[in-house]
Amino acid sequence: LPLGLWAFLLNNPTLIYDIPNCSYVKACLQTLVQVLHDICQLREEEIPEDSSPSRKLYSHLLRAYSAKLDKYYSLVQRMKPPTKKSIILENRKVEEKFKHTFDLASTRYQLFHMLAKYRIEIFEALQSDQDCSDHTFANQFWTIFHTLSDV
Repeated sequence: LPLGLWAFLLNNPTLIYDIPNCSYVKACLQTLVQVLHDICQLREEEIPEDSSPSRKLYSHLLRAYSAKLDKYYSLVQRMKPPTKKSIILENRKVEEKFKHTFDLASTRYQLFHMLAKYRIEIFEALQSDQDCSDHTFANQFWTIFHTLSDV
């Protein structure tokens, strides 16, 4: 799920950033997305002859990327889950850092607009994830979403 999310966000940067859709940037991001997809595949695959030049260039590095990814996920699995207090503290640090950078009302509107657009996918992803299901995040998300919709 996390790499899939990053691939989706890299493939659709305008969902997060207010940037024009430039063909050069899109091509660069496509290469990164392809790398992520190739790394996530569990089986070794031959790169077809008609593949893009960039895919052929990085194909010999996929094993190293995959090993780094495995190491990363094993480190994540050994980590203790964050406490509510640590999450709140970290959020406050980020909030303080960017306090005067964004217009709060505009940011909330854009966030809600994006949540509204992808509410079904978010809800289904929260329902299907075991950890999220254990904490009833899907129901909490739905309740918050409908509360904000009525405002």
